Amino acid sequence: MRPLVATLLILPPFLIGLNRPLAWSLAAAALLAACAWRPLAFVPAGLQGAQRMSLALPLVLAALALFALPLLQLAGGDCGAVPARAPCVVDSELAWLGLVFALMAVLWFLLLAGPARPPTNTVLACLTVAGTLQAAYALATHYTGTTPLFLEGLTRHGQVPTGGFPNRNHLAAFLYLAIFAGIALILRLPADTGSGRAARWRLLLDTRLLWRLAVVLMVLTLIATRSRAGNAVFLVGLLAGVAWLLLVERRRRAASARPLRLRFVLLLVASVVLVDALLVGSLVGIEKVQQRITDTSLQGEQRGDVVAALLANPALLGTALGHGSASFFAVFEAVKPASLPLLYDEAHNDYLQLLVERGWLGALLLAGALLLALRHALHPARGERGAEVRFALVAATVALLLHAGVEFVSRIPALWLAWLALLALACAEPARRPRRHDAAAASPRSRH
Repeated sequence: MRPLVATLLILPPFLIGLNRPLAWSLAAAALLAACAWRPLAFVPAGLQGAQRMSLALPLVLAALALFALPLLQLAGGDCGAVPARAPCVVDSELAWLGLVFALMAVLWFLLLAGPARPPTNTVLACLTVAGTLQAAYALATHYTGTTPLFLEGLTRHGQVPTGGFPNRNHLAAFLYLAIFAGIALILRLPADTGSGRAARWRLLLDTRLLWRLAVVLMVLTLIATRSRAGNAVFLVGLLAGVAWLLLVERRRRAASARPLRLRFVLLLVASVVLVDALLVGSLVGIEKVQQRITDTSLQGEQRGDVVAALLANPALLGTALGHGSASFFAVFEAVKPASLPLLYDEAHNDYLQLLVERGWLGALLLAGALLLALRHALHPARGERGAEVRFALVAATVALLLHAGVEFVSRIPALWLAWLALLALACAEPARRPRRHDAAAASPRSRH
């Protein structure tokens, strides 16, 4: 399964980053083939026994929202009027493609939460490599004036690096997800610094230096996108992850034989924040970032004319079952005011678009699945293990939730694959370590 996981983490930013149905359909087909080959590999360890069933409920809620509700909409046929009270779809083809998208996401999560998943460090390394390659690709194509692959005539931000994404905000989101994974990997890797006072000065020159350089490259590219929302939520998410380590994980590990290395955590995070703050201040402007943080707050939903028009038509947001996946364009066109001459296929606010497409029932099901899955991931049975992964998950979730208020980040398959990788690693059962007397009994030396 390692080649499959590496492929689906590294290639999607170049292919699925375009949000092309063919790309995510191929990914779903690859996962289906792997499931047919080794079906037990897609059964999370927590579901194989009766001791841990807390992952079953969020999976059921997600299945209802992602599969049962869309099938019910398809069974209702085409919507005769908008807004529609009965379940229906505006475009049946797009609705079926949405089901394929959901199938890809669910199979990916089950694979990485199952017993055949690669080691945690391997998945984190693959995600970090994916972000690093995407950062180098974005900078190279931008500064050489080369059009990125498959993006001829599609790039919406030609003056900044976009990499394999037509939108710079989506590149920024993928980069900060990979940065959080890279930081978690660095924190998990053993230090090779020796002992004594001199070891404090060798913290930055041990075997983790290569991964630190990768994080720096991704931070530089994130800044180069000039995405004020992306840079703002990156810093907020990073600080939220550090707060989780200090307030929750530190207490869990207090009595452990492996306490958190808080000095190294703070040194590493401070170096990332320092680079980001200095370069954002010179290229973007700190005052603009502060303004975007204010605009990104969930209390202020007035971003752009599209959001204002949606809020002026609450009937679109009050349906119970919605109008089908990817139906926002057709639904919004029916109520779009004459003052908006452009065509809008996305709301630039995932929360409002979710209400349009899946209704308040689908939104509640997805919210419940998310909250229960996060509860399962962040409150493991053995809390002293996997603190670094939970840091990355908290940081990524906070950043994406804020970013979703001003950008359609939940519509990009590559971002789903990256975030679900972190969620699955945190939800997965930790590998059982052999006990000391078991290891001694298995050792040839123990016979003498």
